[in-house]
This record gives sequence, C-alpha cells and structure tokens, in this order.
Amino acid sequence: MKKKLLIFYIILIIYTIFVLSIFNGTTLDLSKLFLFEGDWLLIMIFNSLGILPIYYILFLSKFKKQKWYVYVLFVLGFMFGAFAIVPGLLLLKREKNNSSKIKQILFIILPIILILMLFSGLVFGNLSYYFDLFLSDSFVNIMTIDYVFLISIPYMDDVKSLPFLNLVMWQD
Repeated sequence: MKKKLLIFYIILIIYTIFVLSIFNGTTLDLSKLFLFEGDWLLIMIFNSLGILPIYYILFLSKFKKQKWYVYVLFVLGFMFGAFAIVPGLLLLKREKNNSSKIKQILFIILPIILILMLFSGLVFGNLSYYFDLFLSDSFVNIMTIDYVFLISIPYMDDVKSLPFLNLVMWQD
C-alpha cells in the first residue's frame, strides 16, 4: 500500500504545483463557505473535507500508540487534507489495538453523513456552476482533487468494496 500511496501522493503534489502555476488564484469568497452561503454542492464538498479527517483519525485510533508527529499530521488534515494525512498514513505503524463499540458506530455513521452531504449537494447544488469554478478557481480545483484523493485512499489499500462502508475492515 505504501508504495502505491506514495506514488499517488507525488502525483497530487505535482498536480497541485501545476494548478497553482496556471490559475490566477481564487475567485471564490471563502467566507461564504463558512457561513453556508452560496452553491450547496460547493458547501457540501468543503464541509465534507472537515469530516474526512475525523474518519482518518478514527482509523488511526485502531492502532497502538504512534509517534507524536503522526498525530500532528492527522490533525493538520483538517487544514491541509490529504497533503497532511497521507504522510501520516505513510508513517503509521500498523500494530492493531482493541476497537471500542463507539468507534465502530462512528465508522458507520460518518460515511452515512458524508453520503447524505454529497447527495444533498448534488440535488440542491448547481453542477455546472461547480464545474465552471473547478476550471477557473485554483482553490475549488485543488479542494475537489483533495476530496477525491481522500475518498480513494482505501482503494489504494486494495479494499475491494466501497471505501467508506468498508474502512472498518481496512487492514494491511
């Protein structure tokens, strides 16, 4: 898993540098996202990026105590998404720990929340507006790629079913 994840991470970094070099910056008013104003799809993707690090922190909690910097990287995932979480996953020592009932319930509830958020964004949002922003705004472009990357990480671990419905079983 680590080799495949590292390759995709390097591609993500190169793509981000490329996007930042060709776009003129952001045209989006980010304060609207925090106030839940604007396009619903944009708001839902942005807020999903706040839930995904919680999911990966739960995944981290499945293992025995890690070095302090692994925890820091996972927490930085709230700000930097996959750019911080992937190095944490690469440094993760996967020695199993006992899992509590609450963690198992959260592993089920959080994916349902993410699916509902994405569904409501697709239903109530404007897909063509989002696509236009994706093509013209570096923040939306990188945010979208980050979102797709975070959701696809379990596939890089050769999990054969839906990533968030199966992350409880995600193993090395």
